[in-house]
Amino acid sequence: RGTYHAADPNSRLFDAYEGLLAEKPDSVNVSSENARHAPLVQMAAEAGVNILCEKPLATNAADAQRIVCGGRACGAGGEIHGACGGLV
Repeated sequence: RGTYHAADPNSRLFDAYEGLLAEKPDSVNVSSENARHAPLVQMAAEAGVNILCEKPLATNAADAQRIVCGGRACGAGGEIHGACGGLV
């Protein structure tokens, strides 16, 4: 699927999330499998980008707390929003 969308001249295909985040996008939308939400949101928060995450933010409360506290602790300038519209 990525190769198909990368054929659009207004799109770019990245081999890894780190490459995308290195480009300093204004925001990212995390809509992967539920189990991958926490690590991807954490990576984006550490990169300081705004995040829209499809629910659930994480698969357990400990991971969700770690994301929220980790984003604040690393000085992430971005915001984390859940699909239900609230600021996390």
